[in-house]
Amino acid sequence: MSGNRISVRTTDNACFAWSVVAALYPTEKYTERESSYPHYTTVLNLTNIEFLMTLKDISKFERLNVINMYGIKNKQVVPLRLTDNKKEKHVNLLYLQDSHNDLDYFTWIKNLSRLVLADSWEKKTRNFSAIGKYNKKS
Repeated sequence: MSGNRISVRTTDNACFAWSVVAALYPTEKYTERESSYPHYTTVLNLTNIEFLMTLKDISKFERLNVINMYGIKNKQVVPLRLTDNKKEKHVNLLYLQDSHNDLDYFTWIKNLSRLVLADSWEKKTRNFSAIGKYNKKS
């Protein structure tokens, strides 16, 4: 597994929430397993938040929690949303899209500096859909 991001294998449509929990409650072992973390419903404020999460829904979540959202454009990491809220702990997430399969996916960025320096995006993101994928909201 890549050392610069953590993808929790989900059994539900809440990969966004699991990515946030992975950032807030990091673990050294079995980082890809849901069972390594507290359940997101017990540790996150999800008032009026529905899953499947989309980019436009992030602002609702951000009002309750601190989050920065990044994406990939032309094989480079780019900011999609940067929070104005300043707190001791914030979360950086990577938003991935697979237009061939109409899928979205969120993953925790464990090390933003290393991720930005990574040079082979196509190879690293090609297989993301095998981990916790779900269909886009219509």
